[in-house]
Amino acid sequence: MVTRVVFDGPVPAERSLTDRLTVRFPRFARVLLSAGIRVTSPRSGIRRDGLRRVLRSGWAAAPRKDWELMFVRYSRDVVWEIPEEFRTLGFADSYHGHPGLVDGLERFSEAFESWEIRPDRALDLGDRVLALGSFRGRARASGVEWQQEFSQLVELENGLVVRDRFFYSWEQGLRAAGLEPDDYRPA
Repeated sequence: MVTRVVFDGPVPAERSLTDRLTVRFPRFARVLLSAGIRVTSPRSGIRRDGLRRVLRSGWAAAPRKDWELMFVRYSRDVVWEIPEEFRTLGFADSYHGHPGLVDGLERFSEAFESWEIRPDRALDLGDRVLALGSFRGRARASGVEWQQEFSQLVELENGLVVRDRFFYSWEQGLRAAGLEPDDYRPA
């Protein structure tokens, strides 16, 4: 099921009320997220609205280093896999657990003086979600501005992300999810 996820205006620089409640009551938030995924179908309007909100919130939290909010949604044993293109810049193949997420995202922030990821649409595949959007950043060393497609494929277990893979094209993400890229291009 494809869900449109659109930012109205700039990427949120601060937590929303929902984000603040999520951080204040993380166990309750995890239970709600897990139950929502278990009892609703990908076609459910409630599930689609929840997915939209979580993506907007999560993609805004990473550049502002809001680890506390991110960790509510990620398993302690999460594996974050890095695209091959970034390994030449000194990134590891993958990062493990919450400390690994911080290490990888800090490395990312060292490479880019500013960056943001904007979701455009999400494909709810049951226990996996493929988000398609765009990345925009300014390289710290050169000042070069960079913009391109971005995709993220996450695997969920009990409502938490256990595996997170990102790609620098929609095509790579769609293929990693076992989908045909031509079927998901904007009209």
